[in-house]
Amino acid sequence: MQVKFWGVRGSTPIATSGILKYGGNTSCVEVRTAGGQLIILDAGSGIRALGQELVQEANGSGRRIELFLTHYHWDHIQGFPFFEPMYAEGNHVHVHGFTTKWGSVESALGDQMANPYFPVSMSVMRATRELSTIGEETVKVGDAVVTTRRLNHPQSCLGYRISDGKGTLVYATDNEPGDRECDENLRKLCDGADVLVYDSQYTVEEYRTRAGWGHSTWKAGVDIANECGVKELILFHHDPDHRDYVVDSIVREARDNFPTVHAAREGMQIDLSRLAEEPSYKAGFEKRYNARHSVPLPLMIRLHDVETHEEYTLVENISLDGAYFFAKRPLQAGSEIELEIGLQATDNEIGAVRASARVVRSELVGDRVGVAITFR
Repeated sequence: MQVKFWGVRGSTPIATSGILKYGGNTSCVEVRTAGGQLIILDAGSGIRALGQELVQEANGSGRRIELFLTHYHWDHIQGFPFFEPMYAEGNHVHVHGFTTKWGSVESALGDQMANPYFPVSMSVMRATRELSTIGEETVKVGDAVVTTRRLNHPQSCLGYRISDGKGTLVYATDNEPGDRECDENLRKLCDGADVLVYDSQYTVEEYRTRAGWGHSTWKAGVDIANECGVKELILFHHDPDHRDYVVDSIVREARDNFPTVHAAREGMQIDLSRLAEEPSYKAGFEKRYNARHSVPLPLMIRLHDVETHEEYTLVENISLDGAYFFAKRPLQAGSEIELEIGLQATDNEIGAVRASARVVRSELVGDRVGVAITFR
C-alpha cells in the first residue's frame, strides 16, 4: 500500500511564510493498494493538485476513483469543486459519505456549489457520479477492505481502517477524546495497524481552552498508538496558526513518548509494505521535499554514542528540511547528531548556525560514507 499526503492542514488553508516544510492545504490523502486500487480520503483543498496529477496520469483515458469523506466541514470538502477528474467524461467517481439530519452526501457537496457560493453547479461535472451512504460497516473496494467507525466530532465524523493484505492504514482525523463509545471505536480501528494518521491539531496546553471543538493532541495520539500496538504514528490536521517550528517542536515532544512518530507534510509518501522490514526513517518518512541547493558550506558534526565523536566536512547539498554530506565513518540511521554549519557573514568573518538533526540514511559511496539528515 502506498500513501501520499496532498493536504495536511486543519480548519482553513493557509499560504504564508513559515509553512513551507509541512504545507498549507487542507485534508486530502491518496491511497494506492497493492492491487492498484485508488482510494482518496477527504476532499480538502489538497485534492485540487491531486486531481491535476490524476488527469495527467490518465492521459485522456477514463478511470474509477473511490472518494471516502470523513465529514462535511469545509476543510474536508472545499476542494471538491476544483477536482478536475469530475469534469471529464469517462471518469467514474464514487463518493462515500454519511447522511446527516441536514441532508445527504450529495446535498453536502452540491450546496457548496449552489448560488451564490460558486459560479457553476454540479450539473456541469461530466464524469459519472455515484454517491453512496456509508455507516459503521465494512466494505470491499477492489483488493482493499475498508472498515468505518464513528468518531467524536461536532456533526459527527467517520474514521477509516484500510487493509490490502500488505499493510493497514488508519485515518482518524477530527476526533476528540472523551466520548466512551467513540474512544472504543477508535481503538478497534487502530488495533495492530501499521500506520495511524491522527488528528493532532492542538498542543496539550492549547486543548485546555478548546475542549469541545472536536480535535485532539499529539499526546492522545501517542497514548492510542502505544495502547493499540501501532507501528507508526503520523500527526495530522495541523492548526493553521502552527508554523513549521511549532510542528517541529510537537514532533520532538511526541518522540520522547513514542519513537516512530512523524508529522504529515504535503508530498510525503509512505510504502506500508516496507514497514515490516525496516523502521520508518529508512522507508521514506523523512525524505526531504524542499528544493536542495548545492552549496559547499563548512560543516562540523558531533555525535554522542559510546563517546563523543567530532569531525569536519563540507555540506554537499542543503534544503529547508535537511542536508547531505560525506562522513569518515558510517552513522547509525535514526541517531541524533549536532551540527555547526559555517556561514560567510562578511568578507572576513565566518559565522555558524547550530542545529540538531536526525540521520535518516547512511550509505557507502566509493570510499566515503554519504549521510542524509533532516533537521529537528
